[in-house]
Amino acid sequence: MESVAQGSDSDPVTIEEIASIAPAMRPLPDPVPRFSNLTLKISSGDTLDKLFRQHKLDLGHLAQIARLDEAKATFRRLKPGDVFEVTHDDGQLVSMYSALNLTSALSIERDEDGFEASIVERPIEKRKRIAHGVIESSLFLAGAEAGLSDKVIMNIAGIFAWDVDFVLDIRQGDSFCVQYEVIWQEDRVV
Repeated sequence: MESVAQGSDSDPVTIEEIASIAPAMRPLPDPVPRFSNLTLKISSGDTLDKLFRQHKLDLGHLAQIARLDEAKATFRRLKPGDVFEVTHDDGQLVSMYSALNLTSALSIERDEDGFEASIVERPIEKRKRIAHGVIESSLFLAGAEAGLSDKVIMNIAGIFAWDVDFVLDIRQGDSFCVQYEVIWQEDRVV
């Protein structure tokens, strides 16, 4: 082995030893900022101003956002149940996100020049399903055994309510087959 330097206790330091500690001497990358996430849910009588004050968020940022066309239209139609996902850094707004309906959302991001708002698409996928069942005691139990949700079973009963009396006309052994759609978004059923 080739000696390159003398250590403090007069032992030679080799190139291999220097190479083994070199990665530890490289500068560390800048730390990733840690932002806080907050969910603001609009209740009766709430305003975004009120919620920003409660959570100590920057009201100046809210004023800037409220001037953006996309946000202005959404803020005028606030109703109980609306939800805003907020990302902030010690009260300084970083981003806001709110689903407007099943297929679109309002996205607000802070950049060097202030805030930018956009309406983003939330794509959905419709998947067809088929269920088959044989009624032993009731449509509800047969539907549940066929894997149908309570809502789909009630929809089936509602569709045929004018033609079939589900109390008196259904007999043991009657069967059904139903095709329906399930709407998926981001790998979950909506």
